[in-house]
Amino acid sequence: RWKMVRTMLPSEGWWDWTRRVLAEAGETPQVLILFPLFALVVGAVCNIFAIACRRSRLGKHTPRHTVLVLIAGMLIGTAERSSKSSGVLSDSIESWANISPELIMYGFLPPLLFADAFFVDLYTFLGAIYQILWLCIPGVLATTFLLATLAKFTLTAYSWSW
Repeated sequence: RWKMVRTMLPSEGWWDWTRRVLAEAGETPQVLILFPLFALVVGAVCNIFAIACRRSRLGKHTPRHTVLVLIAGMLIGTAERSSKSSGVLSDSIESWANISPELIMYGFLPPLLFADAFFVDLYTFLGAIYQILWLCIPGVLATTFLLATLAKFTLTAYSWSW
């Protein structure tokens, strides 16, 4: 297993490998850093909005921060895809939209999972283990099947086969 991961990692220095990959893609680090900074600002605005809604008269009917970030991301992605502009932010969004799946799996996902797993209360986790197992095995399989069926019959432009 470690051999597979080791073969995916660069043998040269990390910074040299990053510069070589960026040069091959025709990208500059300035273009790539713009979208993460923009995403942080959007996330902060969504967080401030969620806190303001929670403190206002809305009370229990406030949208959650993650839902607001999801909606904002969908709006940004839709606006970027529908517009034909070629600005620096659009180039940065396009570069991040074509990110390698391996980078997400080995670079972004482990720190996120570790941070959440580190702060889980053990007694709460053990108390909810049956619900967790019910959602993680049959729930994921059912969702996968339903989304694949929906994508197969609604996204006809891709001509996916089973």
